[in-house]
Amino acid sequence: MTTILATLDGIAADTRCGNMRVRKVLRGPGILVASAGAAYFSELLARWVIDGRRGPPPAWDITYEDADDKAHETELVILRRDGLHTMDARGAELHSLRPWVALGSGGDLAAGAYLACGDPLRAVELAAEEDTGSGAPVEWYPFKRGRK
Repeated sequence: MTTILATLDGIAADTRCGNMRVRKVLRGPGILVASAGAAYFSELLARWVIDGRRGPPPAWDITYEDADDKAHETELVILRRDGLHTMDARGAELHSLRPWVALGSGGDLAAGAYLACGDPLRAVELAAEEDTGSGAPVEWYPFKRGRK
């Protein structure tokens, strides 16, 4: 349960995971990766992306029929110099044609709020108030473009 909204300038994400506070955005050289889904698996997949995708993705053995494992529902948003990308639990990546991407259980709420207010941090704050799986505080991770 998560609310994430990424723009070309950075990523806003709630920090709630059950009764705990967690960081849902990881930073690497020239990259930000935010994850929604099973916490442990989300971090494995995000680190695989940040580390240059050496070897098969950690999701290679997960089947969608495994009802007891929510790892298959994991999704990432990746922000690099070449724009925004989404990735599913099996490592399939798509380039976003929009300048923003919303994910997680509160993603639709955040998208609507962002279209109304234009502020990604405020949009996630508003969505997290309404989505029972998300919660404050909301963190903002600016994207540092640097040199190509």
